Amino acid sequence: MAIQNIAGMKYEDRRMKPPHHPSSVSIYPSEAGSSMAWTAIFLATVLLPLMLFVIDGSRLLYVRGRLQTATDAACEDAAWAAGDRPNYIDTGQTRLGNNWYVVGVAQNTFTRTLGENTRMAFTPLLSVTLDYPNNQIWCSATARVPVIFNGVGVAAQVNVRANATSGVRFR
Repeated sequence: MAIQNIAGMKYEDRRMKPPHHPSSVSIYPSEAGSSMAWTAIFLATVLLPLMLFVIDGSRLLYVRGRLQTATDAACEDAAWAAGDRPNYIDTGQTRLGNNWYVVGVAQNTFTRTLGENTRMAFTPLLSVTLDYPNNQIWCSATARVPVIFNGVGVAAQVNVRANATSGVRFR
């Protein structure tokens, strides 16, 4: 069956394509493979920084959890070591012992609890304060964590903090 188009040309079948018209020839080069370039640009500018941000965020949350656990353990151990048991037995009064042994116990417990700080590459520091009037021990810890994502205005290290308070009570 012959089909006639507007220009008057005859085609034998609908599946046959008409000859190329001179106006349909492209003067632009082929765009095959350009999606690969756009994908590479997207990965480099959006996805890679986002992945680095997620990695840093998860590391900071991990260090924060470990630091809080170590601070709690150090403060509880210091409170246990600071209790003046002979004074309580003699007088029935609760008070803190006045010695530096308590700070050493807290530092030792803190260091032992954070055994993997070299693997995770952070620098922890513990501060212990004895509150004699209230029979409490305050512990404050800070860890300096280096970050991978060092974008514009972002520091090379981030300080993570944790606090704990423990009281001495024999009753």
